[in-house]
Amino acid sequence: KSKSKSKSKSKLQLYLHFVYFIFITANTVYHKYFSIGVDFSLIFNVL
Repeated sequence: KSKSKSKSKSKLQLYLHFVYFIFITANTVYHKYFSIGVDFSLIFNVL
């Protein structure tokens, strides 16, 4: 019974890692697009 408990614990850990990975990826993508948006505004200001 304790074996299945540790299995569910590792499953939860895997889920947390997955959520953390998604969060980091989304954060990176957001900043990338945000910086591109800033670059576009600078270009428009120059024009």
